[in-house]
Amino acid sequence: MGDPGSIVRKAIWASKRFGIEQVFSSLNLIGLALRNPSAGASYLAGERKKLQMVVLHNSITVSVKLLLGEVDPRLEDEILELETFGDDLWNELRSRAPRWTPLSRAECNYLYMICRMVKPKHIVETGVQHGLSSAYFLKALERNGSGMLHSVDLPSKEYTSRIGTIADKIPPDVKCGWLVPRELRKNWNLELGDSRYILPRLLAKINGIDLFLHDSEHTEEMMRFEYSLAWKHLRKGGVLMSDDIDLSEASREFFPADKAVGANGYRKGIAKLSAIVKP
Repeated sequence: MGDPGSIVRKAIWASKRFGIEQVFSSLNLIGLALRNPSAGASYLAGERKKLQMVVLHNSITVSVKLLLGEVDPRLEDEILELETFGDDLWNELRSRAPRWTPLSRAECNYLYMICRMVKPKHIVETGVQHGLSSAYFLKALERNGSGMLHSVDLPSKEYTSRIGTIADKIPPDVKCGWLVPRELRKNWNLELGDSRYILPRLLAKINGIDLFLHDSEHTEEMMRFEYSLAWKHLRKGGVLMSDDIDLSEASREFFPADKAVGANGYRKGIAKLSAIVKP
């Protein structure tokens, strides 16, 4: 299997090779080798992908710990088991929408772990498109045994952000959220339309939410509107999340660097996908 020191050296080498050396401190790398000796052994045997996967999952575990506190080791194992579910989604997505750049695998696992730990009664997300984040939320709710996901999307919308024109389009032969497995849809409420009109009514009806994810129109006006409204309706201890956080000045107000945690597995501070807990 290899001695722990050898596994640690190989883990450090692998993290540099994969361009994610910022993910871990030395203690985290040592912990990786000690907690996952089989992954280290697999690397020594030439199975680099398994060690890479463990390194990435450990980075997300660090992020979740910074945001919410200690993580049950069983949940860490569960994330590793989630790979098959993710493989199926990504293979289907790449076959139908090869040019679309989705949330990363690590970011999806971040959403999943937060959902598993918070055990929300109500999640609200804006921006569905293919349904990748929706699928991960719904998979987590299935494992929780309860909870409802409320999604809002305005399909095939084009808008201008600070980085240029963005077109949120899906293949012409499918519907919004097509990627979500049918067996997970029983806990899903999908509403199509502009969130500026749907969100106020939806949030008033729910009367308290536990998780909110913004991933709709990434303009200053829309992001500030959704952050403000969601924060008002979040329960104490609820989590506000946003993708593409760098596209709005409002992010500085709602996701301060000393309190927000990005899906980067290293330290507090914002990343492309970030989260903050309402005190």
